[in-house]
Amino acid sequence: MADVEQRNQNGEIVRPLTEWSNVEFLNAIRNQASRDFQRRIPAATKGNVRQSLENMLNFPALRNEFYDALINRIAGVYVNQLSWNNPLAEFKRTAQSYGKTYEEAAIGLISARVYDPKQEYLGDEIYGTYTPHVETAFHTVNREEYYPLTVNETQLRYAFLEENGLGTFTAQLMDRPRTSDELDEYLHMVNLFPEYAHLGGYYRVHADDVTDENISDTEAQARARKLLRKIRQWVNTLPIKPSTRYNARHMPSVVNKENLILFMTPEVHAAIDVNALAVLFNEDYAKTNQRIIDISGQDIGINGFQCILTTREFFFCWDYYYGTQGGVINPISLGTNYFLHHKEAISLSPFVPAILFWTGEGTREDVEVPAGATVSKPDFQIRLQKYGNPAVFPTNVTRGDVVQVVSTISMDGYPDFAPKGGIIYEIASEVKSQFTRISNTGILRVGLDETVNYVDVRARATYKNPRIPEVPSVASDTLRVPIIGDGLLGFNPGFVTNLNFSPNTPVEIQVGQDRQLHVIATMTDGRMPDVTNMVTWSTSDENVVKVSPVGKVTGVNTGTATIEVTVFAVTQQIRVTVTAGGQTQAQEVAEEPQTQDVAEEPQK
Repeated sequence: MADVEQRNQNGEIVRPLTEWSNVEFLNAIRNQASRDFQRRIPAATKGNVRQSLENMLNFPALRNEFYDALINRIAGVYVNQLSWNNPLAEFKRTAQSYGKTYEEAAIGLISARVYDPKQEYLGDEIYGTYTPHVETAFHTVNREEYYPLTVNETQLRYAFLEENGLGTFTAQLMDRPRTSDELDEYLHMVNLFPEYAHLGGYYRVHADDVTDENISDTEAQARARKLLRKIRQWVNTLPIKPSTRYNARHMPSVVNKENLILFMTPEVHAAIDVNALAVLFNEDYAKTNQRIIDISGQDIGINGFQCILTTREFFFCWDYYYGTQGGVINPISLGTNYFLHHKEAISLSPFVPAILFWTGEGTREDVEVPAGATVSKPDFQIRLQKYGNPAVFPTNVTRGDVVQVVSTISMDGYPDFAPKGGIIYEIASEVKSQFTRISNTGILRVGLDETVNYVDVRARATYKNPRIPEVPSVASDTLRVPIIGDGLLGFNPGFVTNLNFSPNTPVEIQVGQDRQLHVIATMTDGRMPDVTNMVTWSTSDENVVKVSPVGKVTGVNTGTATIEVTVFAVTQQIRVTVTAGGQTQAQEVAEEPQTQDVAEEPQK
């Protein structure tokens, strides 16, 4: 007997039973039976088959072992090749025997940051942790069903009257619960299609009904060509770039054209030109036809359904347990009851793109604004953050200090929204100090001699309005930052005579270590203010030492470099030596500067 290329739910190779003779069947069971069974039941021949049956049925222990082998071992591995199979079973995941829950995760893309060549990046940027956005979906075993089966002794005796009766009887017996299970699994899986529609997961594309019997053949052919053209369009569109627009969770999905499949009704399948699709996929007709899965329009449960274009990962279904248990004897009917159990997860992936072609309205590409209403601009969130410490959010800034302005921008209804060129910062109010300024990346520095009591910072972004994409749109928001603390009058060119580091000794740090340096200015009137945030910092060798705009030095590689500060053409240098010692966690050793005067009140 030739083997059939077929596998059961557990992935085991299966073969047909209908051609087995009763002798072959009994010997197959006997070869796998216990030694007691083999001792009491001799090898079957045409002459002793009936006697072997009587011996088994007269001894309950032998009868139970025979039934168990018949149902669990023989019929579980060898099945009728004409059995109906769930056509969606090929999309199931690998069976999982441990744990009833699968966690599916999707990782978002990383937003680019604007590089500022004038900014020295701190250890927080270099050694910080950057975690992308992650979405998860949990798929749990939600189908636990069983199918009862009774092996009747009378029917079994009739099966021995024909030479191949036992194999035919067993194939028919097991086909009933197996086919019932396959059909129920299929119905559970197709029910996911309308469920996904109720969740708003499909990207919808309008397509005229190609199966309308009230239109002419010419119109039907024109509609079929139009539908095929739209399918071609989306087959070519989905792989172009990762997109968040076409799945339920709006997470970026990457599509390989080779992985695309089509679910459609047999009527639509008959109407479209599959040869044209084969050309699109650059493959022969047979292979393209395998991409098309026919589903009854009544089963799909979506009015106006034509087809769905998605990937092979659309379904997230997997078996937790599949097997037969039982052996319980009914003393009245003399039947033995068995139960086919099937436990599995029936779910779908919210991260997989799915395009629904139907006769209803398509997904809108823009936002329809009612008459008299205005298009909403992007929403800005702007606030202060302590420079070098993202966990601290001050509400003001001290004269002579530095803060980080951070902002986010979003637009309702547009998950892909992103400003073109990032967010640009500028000072929108009058300031008096030449040192009060803001960088492209939002670093706000307030001069030590600043006399105003606040500074307005404007965040500005250029974006594309989906309604008028050809015209750049601008959104902005302004944050008023109060300025507090004592200032310093007379901090002007010609008034600074000298600069000194505090402490004014050579610095030694390890690779990966940070240290905060301070600079003290000596003025013509004897005052000695801390001008750490006012001077310009530079390093002679960035491969050895990096320095931030506020004087934090970071060891990069072993060696020696010179740090130089400048203000009003007055300069000072200090030597920094970097030693080995392993990459250490960044730490800051701040020395409080020593001053000899009390800062004066700023001018009003």
